Amino acid sequence: MSQEKLHRFQNMFGNTLSTPFSFLTGEATCQTELYDEDIKTEVQMTPFKNAVQSLTVYNQQYWYRLFKIVQDSFPLLNKLIGPWQLNQLTTSYVKAHPSSSPVLDTLGAELPEYIQMGSWTEGLYPDAAYTKRDLKLLYQAAELENIYNELLYLANVNEMSDSVVSGNPRIKPQVKLYAENWPLLSLRNELDQVKEGIKDIEYKQSHWAICKQNNNIGFYHLATTAYKLMKEIIRFGGLNEGIEHIESVLSVSELKEAEVHLEQWCYQWGKRGWFY
Repeated sequence: MSQEKLHRFQNMFGNTLSTPFSFLTGEATCQTELYDEDIKTEVQMTPFKNAVQSLTVYNQQYWYRLFKIVQDSFPLLNKLIGPWQLNQLTTSYVKAHPSSSPVLDTLGAELPEYIQMGSWTEGLYPDAAYTKRDLKLLYQAAELENIYNELLYLANVNEMSDSVVSGNPRIKPQVKLYAENWPLLSLRNELDQVKEGIKDIEYKQSHWAICKQNNNIGFYHLATTAYKLMKEIIRFGGLNEGIEHIESVLSVSELKEAEVHLEQWCYQWGKRGWFY
């Protein structure tokens, strides 16, 4: 086979593998009518399967692998909307954001933003009338899962940096901030108790620091003002810089709260090993 023919075959085969399923029958079915006609003649028949049947196996393996990765990477999302809808979301997402990385564990890196856009809901079967509130809740659920996934692969940083010695400590990369409008972190920690559906989840705003220490993930509730301060420290790369810019994001009452509690917060964060 010439290089040109090989390249053409690879393109046809890749397109066939990634042909999305149809969900309109209530089952995930291969759309064999969308396979390139030429690829059907290139693939050899076997005693057990014709060319199309062989191609559907590869087609199914491709998508079932991606479905499993997303379900495993976003277990709370899988619980909230169910695997049937999550598989449809995955299909729409992968078509819009095909992965360019050989590491499939990063497949859902852009999923929270894609969820919030809402375009994926247009072709759902059966129809699901997601409101802006629902999309924001699902966005925050996916965002939480991405924090888990990112911390999973981060190495521990335990050494003291020059920034601590100089009196201008930074927040370790193993410390992630998370703001929620519903008790999603609690649900994430009690997955066995979570039932499918999001309409009955009551509003409850909270701010958290989620951190990895010695390969364990911990959760620490933050006051709103403390959360805003830590966000500025991370944003500007140091405690002193964060304090300098904090006035632009705090109200008058929050500034007074920060003045009273700043030393206490910094002591707590340092004791927990969040600075480096």
